[in-house]
Amino acid sequence: MIKSMGANAVRLVHYPHAPEELQIAARLGIFVTQETGLTWIDFSKAPRTTLETGINVLERVVQRDWNNPAFFAALLANESTPTLEVMKEARQRTKALDPALFISMPGPSAPDHKLESMKTLFDDAEFDFYTTHPYSYDASVFEEAVNTFGRSKPTLFTEWGGPVGKLPRMLERQVRALGTLVQQGRLAGDFFWEWADMIQYSREDISMDPPVLVEGVVTQDRNVRHDVFSRLAELYRYDVAEEKVMPRTPIFLPTPHIDVHGTSQYHEISLETPVNEQTDAWHALDAAYMNFWKANSEDYLREGGGHFWTWDARTAQVGPVPFETAQVDGHTRPLVVLTGKKVAIPVHVQADRLHFLGNVTAPDGYPTRGKLGEEMGSYTIVYSDGEWQQVPLRWGFEVTRGNLVASATRLNPVALDATPAIDYVKDVSWEQDRTLLFAVPVKHKLIDRIVVTVKPLSPDRPLISLPNQTGSGYEAGETALLVFAITAESATASH
Repeated sequence: MIKSMGANAVRLVHYPHAPEELQIAARLGIFVTQETGLTWIDFSKAPRTTLETGINVLERVVQRDWNNPAFFAALLANESTPTLEVMKEARQRTKALDPALFISMPGPSAPDHKLESMKTLFDDAEFDFYTTHPYSYDASVFEEAVNTFGRSKPTLFTEWGGPVGKLPRMLERQVRALGTLVQQGRLAGDFFWEWADMIQYSREDISMDPPVLVEGVVTQDRNVRHDVFSRLAELYRYDVAEEKVMPRTPIFLPTPHIDVHGTSQYHEISLETPVNEQTDAWHALDAAYMNFWKANSEDYLREGGGHFWTWDARTAQVGPVPFETAQVDGHTRPLVVLTGKKVAIPVHVQADRLHFLGNVTAPDGYPTRGKLGEEMGSYTIVYSDGEWQQVPLRWGFEVTRGNLVASATRLNPVALDATPAIDYVKDVSWEQDRTLLFAVPVKHKLIDRIVVTVKPLSPDRPLISLPNQTGSGYEAGETALLVFAITAESATASH
């Protein structure tokens, strides 16, 4: 059962176990440690006969099991306060019997109870790896321990868990924190306390169902506690901290009837050239996103990185209208029009209608910023004969913010003259983005270019977004308009 959970090592506490256990471990491919039987001992106060017994137990277990490949470390005195002299003596006598066997001490405490002092003892005694027992409901103690010990030798948590196993949400967070440290190469391994419930007399606390210590992955009769088993399986079978590659899959929304001609022909306008010329604008949008999350949630900024990216698809079909998006480094990238800027898109196509896939802003926008009906930009259709046609882009009519999540609320930003077409979920709690479809009737003649303009910020703009006026709001800085694709529709001559 332990093997199936994904674990590859078992700490056989707190004394030597039966040789049959080591034989089973070797057959299954599980490492084990063995100990002296000394527990909660202050070396400076213990009789010499007690300490001698402990060291002698280590010698005898090494003589018995040195040739078993499962036996990889001898551990001296569980959760005790050691002295350097006894640590050195235990190391010398154990290594004399098997120089390759590791030696350390599980969860010791220095006389001043500081990890820095314990690190010094580990180093001066030339023990092979650091250990500690970071029992806490706060996973930050893991980080504190590995930072204190550093990387001069491996760190093992020879115990952790305990009552945390009864709290699935907390256990999940601690598993993720441990997995992160393992992935970063800062933690060599960890041992969850404990595998199975056991009898423990003379104890009464939150962990007890007297006289049973109820902290096991399984009960005394080996019934699995599924919340604990599954979380530990995530930790031991897989690298749970490995950055997930989020699928950038567009979610096509059920759209109402799109008013097009059944015999129309479509021509996808390439945005490849203008998008590839936008390196500075792309970086500016990314910086605006980082600033937005810094103001609204530094936790999400740390966890998610704060960078802007959205759905991927070179081609997309919204109703009868086909679209083709620009690609950069294998990913879909929209045209980005920053505040106070304009971008020209070459067209050179005759059409009766233009379909825009985009019309959303990032990182913010209406309804958390701006006023309903306020013009925030425009599309200018420039024809080859010099005539032009301007289409206003107004908050709540043609344009809204892209992210449906604001503060603690999921919004439904409505653009009265545009149709929700595609959703994309990067993180269900923070970023659920929408893309709109907006159609513009044009004159049936050759279009030279489309100029997309976003107005500068108003000097009397509100300083922060409306949902966050309690103090954590985002200062009204950069807001970019995104255009993913444009398709020209031409009706047949018969129409």
